[in-house]
Amino acid sequence: MAEDPFEHIAFLTSSQNRITILQQLADSPARQSDLARWCDISKTTVHRAIDAMEERGWVAEADGEYQLTALGTALITHYDEFEKSFASVLRKRAFFEHFDTDVEIPTDVVTDFELTAPVSGDPHATMEVFRNKAREGDIDWFAGILPIMSPGYIEIAENMFDAGAQMELVVAQGAVNAMQSNYGDDLERALGADNFNLYIYPGQLQMALATFDRDRAMIASVDDNDQLHAGLDGGSDTVLNWTTRMFESIRAQSQPLM
Repeated sequence: MAEDPFEHIAFLTSSQNRITILQQLADSPARQSDLARWCDISKTTVHRAIDAMEERGWVAEADGEYQLTALGTALITHYDEFEKSFASVLRKRAFFEHFDTDVEIPTDVVTDFELTAPVSGDPHATMEVFRNKAREGDIDWFAGILPIMSPGYIEIAENMFDAGAQMELVVAQGAVNAMQSNYGDDLERALGADNFNLYIYPGQLQMALATFDRDRAMIASVDDNDQLHAGLDGGSDTVLNWTTRMFESIRAQSQPLM
């Protein structure tokens, strides 16, 4: 009969002392008296924890010292990774609170992203990061997904377009209607150029995404007014590979505007 992983997880996480002892033993074998001193835990508590974990096969005694077994090493390593991932997601709470979409972001991607969120006195912090990324050096290639087109977005797009950047942009139908009404001449000029491709997504877009020169990427959640709320940006291979796949997936569901 297979072991119940939840029972082991509950056993470990119900006591911070057990976690601390395992983490200490991951650094080096130790006697119970040393564990009590190093971990600032009573000797009685250490003794109970060691007995319980030895019974589970997580630790073993040799010449008066306790050390992790291969099982114990694997468990605490995976627990530490889980804790770091959990903490990373919580630090980016502002992003996820407005990320109302079915898109699943893998934890390793979340970990590699940095958070940019509006703060008191700077409600447009995320937009400014987006704007600054577009201004960094000469952008040769840009791929983006935008739920709406505002004057701010138009300005950024025009600057990159006029500088000769190769651009691919996916927008919702409503955004295209606004562009045709307010920026018809500019849109016609862009569509007639070799360096601009526009795609129309049939549904409502609940996020914004941008990739610059395939070495920097951003993704932003959108608030109830379709404005950028909190953003994540990064440049690791993990981030870039995921954002590229996400852009290509949404582009594949869209139709080019000729």
